[in-house]
Amino acid sequence: FTRTGITFALTSPAKSEAGAAAAPIGEAGRPRQASARERWAVKLDFVGANPDAKPAGEERTEAVVSYFKGDRAEWKTGLPTYGRVVYTNLWPGIDLVYSGAGGRLKYTFVVQPGADPKRIRLAYRGSTAVRVSPEGRLAVSTPVGSLEEDTPYVYQEAGDARAEVEAAYALEAEEADGTRRFGFRVGPYDLGKPLFLDPVVLAYCGYIGGSLGDVATGVAVDGSGNAYVVGWTQSTEATFPVTVGPDLTHNSPGGSNDAFIAKVNAAGTALVYCGYIGGSGDDDAYGVAVDGSGNAYVAGQTTSTETTFPVTVGPDLTFNGGSYDAFVAKVNAAGTALVYCGYIGGASTDGANAVAVDTSGNAYVTGNTASRQTSFPVTVGPDLTHNGNGTDDVFVAKVNAAGTALVYCGYIGGAGNEEGYGVAVDGSGNAYVTGVTTSDQTSFPVTVGPGLTFKGVYDAFVAKVNAAGTALVYCGYIGGANNDYGQSVAVDGSGNAYITGHTNSDETSFPV
Repeated sequence: FTRTGITFALTSPAKSEAGAAAAPIGEAGRPRQASARERWAVKLDFVGANPDAKPAGEERTEAVVSYFKGDRAEWKTGLPTYGRVVYTNLWPGIDLVYSGAGGRLKYTFVVQPGADPKRIRLAYRGSTAVRVSPEGRLAVSTPVGSLEEDTPYVYQEAGDARAEVEAAYALEAEEADGTRRFGFRVGPYDLGKPLFLDPVVLAYCGYIGGSLGDVATGVAVDGSGNAYVVGWTQSTEATFPVTVGPDLTHNSPGGSNDAFIAKVNAAGTALVYCGYIGGSGDDDAYGVAVDGSGNAYVAGQTTSTETTFPVTVGPDLTFNGGSYDAFVAKVNAAGTALVYCGYIGGASTDGANAVAVDTSGNAYVTGNTASRQTSFPVTVGPDLTHNGNGTDDVFVAKVNAAGTALVYCGYIGGAGNEEGYGVAVDGSGNAYVTGVTTSDQTSFPVTVGPGLTFKGVYDAFVAKVNAAGTALVYCGYIGGANNDYGQSVAVDGSGNAYITGHTNSDETSFPV
C-alpha cells in the first residue's frame, strides 16, 4: 500500500521446466517434480487522487509480524497488524477502505454527501488485458494468471436496511502504453446520504450435480457457516456426488426425480454429506431449514406412495392420493438418517414449498393444496374450510418436534387461487407466511394490513398466524396493477416481517 496505489505480486502455479533433467527421487521413493514459478507485479494506480492521502491502519489485531532478514540491525520485530487500511479523502469527499473478507482482499469506496463518484478513477499497469466479463466482473489478465474483481455492489443505508443502487464498471479506452483506466457508472441515488461502493466478494462458488438434470431450490445456513442445499435430481449415484447419506441410492433411475439434500462445509471446499430422499415416483424438495443442533428439515412434494417413499414416524405414513402429496422430513445432524419423514396431504394435489423451525424443534410448513377439508388433515386452524372452487388454497401446518403429529394445520385462501412460498417463525411461535393470490378482498381473509385491497391479476400477500394456530393476527396484500409474487419471508427479534419476491408493477401502482 502506497500513497499512489497498490502493488500486487503474482506468482504462477508450479510447472515442469522444459528440457529439465530427470526429477530426483525423494526419501519416500516418489519422484520430486522439478518446477519453475514465474513472478509478475501489477500496479493499481489511483488516477488524479490526492497525493497527500496516505494509508493508515485501523482495527489493530492481536497478531504481530517479525522479519529476520540480513544483518541483525535490519531486523523488524513485533510489527502491528490491522483489520483494515484506510485512505482518507483520496478524492474530494471520498475515502477508500481495504479489508479482508473470506480470505480475500476487498475494498469499499465511501462517497460522502456532495462528493462525485465519477472522480474515482483507477488503472492497472502491468496487465495484458482488462475487460468486463458478461457477468459484470472486472477481469485483469497478466502473463502469470488473472485477477478478478467481482460485480460492484453499491448501496445507501436506510436505518437498519440497505437501499441498493444500480452500478457497473466503466472502462475507458486503452492508452498507448497498454494502461486501461476504469471507474464506476452509478445510477440515481440520494445525494444527501453517503454512498458505498462495495464490490461483492464470492467466498465460494461451485456445482452440485451429476450427468442428468439437477436443480437446487432452497438453501439454509447454520451458525457455523455450513450451507444446507435441497432440490431434485435425475442423476443416479453413478455420477451424483452422494456421500454419507441419508440415502446413497437413486430410487427412480428411469428418469424421474429424487429429492436431494447436501451439506456444504463453511469454507465451501467439500460436501459434508449429500444424499437422496425419494421413492419410485417423482420427488422434489423445495424448502430447507436447520436447527441449533444441525438437524435439517426438508419440505417438498412427492408422487411416491408409502411402499417406496422412506416414511418413518410421521406425521402421516400413508400417501393420500391426487397427483402429489406434500412431505416433510427431518435429517439428523450427521446426515446419515431420517429422524422422521411423512406426508401432509388429501385426496387432491398438495405440495410444500417452504419450512421453518423454532427453538423447540417444531417445524412450520407452507405450500398449496387443492384438497378439501373432507380429506386434508385440517386441525385447529387458522381456517378449517377450503375456500377455492377447484383451485388451490395456501396451507400452513405446525409439526411437533417428534414428527409424530400436526399441532395445527389450516387454510389461508379465498375464492381464487393461492400458493404459499415462504414461511418464518418468531421467538414466540407466531408463523409468518407469504405467497401469491388471485382472490380479492371480498373472499380473501384480509385483516389489519399491510394492504386491504386487491390491485392486480396476482398480488403478493403476507399473513401472521398466532402461536396457537387458531387465527390470523394480520393478513394483507403487497401489490400493484400487474403481477406480484411474495416468495420468501424473514422475521426479526421485534416481530417485523421482511418479504421479498418479484413484481411486474411499476412505481405508479406498486406501494414503493
